[in-house]
Amino acid sequence: MRGIALVATLMVLAAGCPTRTTDEATEIAPLAAGDDLVTVEEVQEHLAAAQEAFDGEDYPKAAQEAAAGLEGDPHDARLLRIHGMASLHLGKPAEAIPSLEAAAVAEPRDPDIQQALAEAYDATGEPEAAAPHAGLAAELYADDPWAHFAHGLLLKEIGEYAEAAKALGQADALMPDDPEILLTMAEAYCEAGDPEACAVNARAALDAMVVSTSESEPPHYPDDRLESAARANELLAMSHLARATPDEESADREVARQYLEEIPLLIEDEDLARAHQMRAYQQAGYVESAVWTLGQMEAVPERPWAQMVAARTYLDAGESFDEALQAAEKAVELGGETAETLSLRGWANFKNENYETAEKDLLAALELARTSRREAELHYRLAKTYEALGSTAQAAEHQEKADQLGYGD
Repeated sequence: MRGIALVATLMVLAAGCPTRTTDEATEIAPLAAGDDLVTVEEVQEHLAAAQEAFDGEDYPKAAQEAAAGLEGDPHDARLLRIHGMASLHLGKPAEAIPSLEAAAVAEPRDPDIQQALAEAYDATGEPEAAAPHAGLAAELYADDPWAHFAHGLLLKEIGEYAEAAKALGQADALMPDDPEILLTMAEAYCEAGDPEACAVNARAALDAMVVSTSESEPPHYPDDRLESAARANELLAMSHLARATPDEESADREVARQYLEEIPLLIEDEDLARAHQMRAYQQAGYVESAVWTLGQMEAVPERPWAQMVAARTYLDAGESFDEALQAAEKAVELGGETAETLSLRGWANFKNENYETAEKDLLAALELARTSRREAELHYRLAKTYEALGSTAQAAEHQEKADQLGYGD
């Protein structure tokens, strides 16, 4: 399918790496200084050679031949397209973008170019620039569910949750009952503040995961779907908790409890099951319940998301800041230095009054931030950190940037 390459890239965003094969040893050799000007005939020869190499998946040669042809005709849309696509295949998205952008000017309705631009911008850490191109690719590939899915994933990452749900809904309409699409759509609706739609899609995702191999065997979830099923139960619990009053018993809280109790039946690892339960409580705003669940765990699972939820739970509770820092440090160890893990560790350091260390972590996170939403949060946290350090001017500068980016809106 046309959208597969982009979807594969988007599914590893938290890791921050593109799925294209990177050949670091391969360089596109420029023409030597003093070479004669490339003639029209030579441009056509380079174009033919570039196309043949690209069709044969010889991407280094395709890129080199296209670059040589562009020396003679820098506006040839076919050469620009091949050069951009080949560079992307070589794991060089930054080199691909100028060629693809120029090709898009000449061929704005070419879906392959738009999709490649979305992938290139995403791979260079610019999902906000990638999303419009993915949207146009989805429009042009109207019958491709994965093109809509890729667009929805990008919109979800940049915080456009309602629009993400719409794009994912288009993917679902084209390919009903796909558990991955339904579960992602449930997450988008949850973030968009629509618990009813979240519950409907999480329930549908669960139903789509169930299999039965024979009449004598009861329906069950396959092993590779168990954690997804746990996530669906978690979202169902969150959706009901969001509709309940935290300090009162209600039907929604009882239903949420039933979904949470289902999770340990799916996942044998008791601590991992409780991590799912803890996240449901924490994200639904039931901080006391999240802290209580965390207290029942012998250890937080060796997964970065679980460590991050543990750190947030302690921070939300306004206590145990040292334990929050330990969990945040573990999240960095397990998940690497990302904008999210470093931001969390920086804020935990701030709460522990390690202001200089917090400054380093938050500045490093800002360098890695992929979205304006994350940048806004980091500028706010840096403002608070510089205020604590007595750097009034720097605090004001970061607070102004946070306000400009709409932090807290």
